[in-house]
Amino acid sequence: MTMVTKNSFAATVLTLTLLGSTLASARALPQQQDTHNETTQQVTVHVLGPDLNQQHSRHWTFSGPVRLSQVFDVAQPDASTYWLQTRLTDHALQQQVLRKQRQLQQRVKNLAAHYHTHYDDELAKAAQQLAQQIAEWPLVATYIWGTSRNDARTDIMQNPLLTVTETNSRGQYWLMLQSAPEHAAIVGLVSQPQFQLTLDTRKTLRDTVKDVELLAGAKEDTVQVITLDGQHRQYPVAYYNAKADSLAPGAVVFVGFDDSELPDEYQTINQELIELLRFWNPEMKSLWGQQS
Repeated sequence: MTMVTKNSFAATVLTLTLLGSTLASARALPQQQDTHNETTQQVTVHVLGPDLNQQHSRHWTFSGPVRLSQVFDVAQPDASTYWLQTRLTDHALQQQVLRKQRQLQQRVKNLAAHYHTHYDDELAKAAQQLAQQIAEWPLVATYIWGTSRNDARTDIMQNPLLTVTETNSRGQYWLMLQSAPEHAAIVGLVSQPQFQLTLDTRKTLRDTVKDVELLAGAKEDTVQVITLDGQHRQYPVAYYNAKADSLAPGAVVFVGFDDSELPDEYQTINQELIELLRFWNPEMKSLWGQQS
């Protein structure tokens, strides 16, 4: 399993490399343009939330490249900001993630066609349902997962330089500050995915999985859980191996294919979907279209 270093700007490089994309080094955004025009070097940072009703339209324009810590200093984040939900994005990065979302949706459709060709209608139907579900996943790209104001001040790896780049010629960025999440999600090979799963502190992770109907081909003894910091980990949920693990707010439970049901050319499909789910962000996805 690929583990991603918490809060490192390099995490995005790793993730989008796995998604078939190429991004910047760990300490800076993609290569800065070689230009001396001050106007083209201006950087604008739009700050969203956490009080979306009052703060979603705030933005600051800087005369040149700016560190994330400087943006925090002028934005003065609200006291309700939950730092694990801090995200930073731009249009180019968002388009890369959405493109990969479409590619994976098509890949799962192709898997459904493979099953149909081999006369396995139950698996074909399950894969088709998953493909439809993937198209609805609320994904918002990010360069960072959970950097706080203090982190940015003390750790250069968590204090990226925002600048005009080859892929962001207008120097436009969105810094997303959110309140603590109240829900989780369970997706993948389930008959009724829940994007806003109400948490019950009395239930274990196994209880949560038992509450949903699994589709044909689902891996029944383990699930993957993607947390707010971009990490993902496998958890046992069968009666013979489950522990008293609970589900944290903001987490996404992914029920993948049993490896034994996957053709050789699709053996990596679970991992690809897990990497994509690291961009799960239903709250900001609803706002992104208004601001982007």
